[in-house]
Amino acid sequence: MPTALYRERGRSDAGHADILREQIDTGAARRTAACGRARHSTLAGVTADAAPHPPEEVRAAVERYHAARRRIDDGLEPDGFASLADFYTDDAVYVDAAWGRIEGKAAIAHWLAHSMVGLEDWRFPIEFTAVEGDDVVVKWTQVIPGAKADGSPYTQSAYSRLRYSGAGKFCYEEDTYNMVHVLEDVAASGWRPSEPMNAPPQHPDRNWSLPEA
Repeated sequence: MPTALYRERGRSDAGHADILREQIDTGAARRTAACGRARHSTLAGVTADAAPHPPEEVRAAVERYHAARRRIDDGLEPDGFASLADFYTDDAVYVDAAWGRIEGKAAIAHWLAHSMVGLEDWRFPIEFTAVEGDDVVVKWTQVIPGAKADGSPYTQSAYSRLRYSGAGKFCYEEDTYNMVHVLEDVAASGWRPSEPMNAPPQHPDRNWSLPEA
């Protein structure tokens, strides 16, 4: 396990939010030429990756992201998942297992609202988070309303990989989950959407690469 690994369970330390604000106020909102990787010139005239952002800054951004996810699951965000749009840079890339690649903050904001129509009663609790440098992995569960014969809920395993870019924002997210499992559980649970859903594209863009420099 990497030495720079950070794991978060349950509710986070509110102090990290203060750390993030301090980092931003003192210039952590630095420009990066590549997604989450500052670059610099070397004596040989080429570029190389600089050090990742301070661990406290990355963790503070993750804490804020977790808190926003909890508010959404608790029904406290009027805009639902669309409220997450401010966590992404203007040129961010989001890759979803069903919807494919979405490029740019504006497109991501639209997709966050568009894709969740009819799914207001689904929940997405976070199990744990691992952080190494600017890379973040979030293990979460998708919960569909209803219960199996043994009383257990209909759940599907999921992961998100994010890349931190500075100033409290992420430049990349990839969500991975098993759509076959999701559809099986939807059918078995008898769940119905609260309003007509929006379907993913028939042939989504499967390019999962990070944004170019």
